[in-house]
Amino acid sequence: MNLFYLFLILLAGFVDAAEKWENPFLLRHHYKNITGVNPQCQNDTETWLHSLDVLEEVSLECILTKKCTKKEEKLLAENFYALEQLDAFGKVPSTGIFEIPLISDGSYQECERISGKKYETNYCYVVLVPGKNSSHCKLTKTGDLTPTTIFYRSAICMPNSCGEREISDIINQISTYPFTTCGSHCSRLPVKKDSAFWGFTVFMIVMVAIAVLATVLDYVLESTCPEDERNERKQNNLLLKIFLTFSLWTNAEIILSVKEQKPGFIKCLDCIRFLSMLWVVSGHTIGGIMFPGSLKE
Repeated sequence: MNLFYLFLILLAGFVDAAEKWENPFLLRHHYKNITGVNPQCQNDTETWLHSLDVLEEVSLECILTKKCTKKEEKLLAENFYALEQLDAFGKVPSTGIFEIPLISDGSYQECERISGKKYETNYCYVVLVPGKNSSHCKLTKTGDLTPTTIFYRSAICMPNSCGEREISDIINQISTYPFTTCGSHCSRLPVKKDSAFWGFTVFMIVMVAIAVLATVLDYVLESTCPEDERNERKQNNLLLKIFLTFSLWTNAEIILSVKEQKPGFIKCLDCIRFLSMLWVVSGHTIGGIMFPGSLKE
């Protein structure tokens, strides 16, 4: 509790007692008519905003005058999670202001630490384009929002009950900054378990099972049968030969080998390795160029 009061005292030192708090998004705390989201998301978000209202009304007078009643202390303790959630947001302006930063990181650890105190939280990044209700925020065919101009990214900590599109709508409603939220990307992204998901899952389970069984059978044959007998079995049994092509025991050494090519080596593997490495390097390079952390980069 001492650390709790120390934090509030330090906070009060930076805030004029006659003014209201300002926060990373200049949130309108008293805005209670959040629309366009599911009921659970609306309830969690309004619970958070209400807790910020309670802290705003109680904390400054309580700490500065040092006249905290037991009831006020209880209110501060019960609603302190809301301030921690707000503190997990990215701050504007960000550090390195002379580099013209294009991303503002928050605190993932703090957002995760308060998860479950009132509701589950989710650490996300919102994409902000200049101008309120900007026309540079387009709706794609998949229903996602995407910017068509230079944008700024900032971290936020929101209820996990809110989807990525709903988070964009909420920030647009409660923020007074001259930006339009044009999409969000969260650390927790629930996978839709539709027919495509289950079909791919079953396919992967079957393929892994075949690879494991083929590897075990290949190892047993190599351990118990002479090489001539093993080769003869493969030649006489087409199904066995096809099945053992999935064996990691035989193929791993060939695939991962960097030595001089041996007879029977699959020569196109070298090209596949090169293209795979080129794809990874190019993807990270282009990503760094298209989404830099600052304008000077």
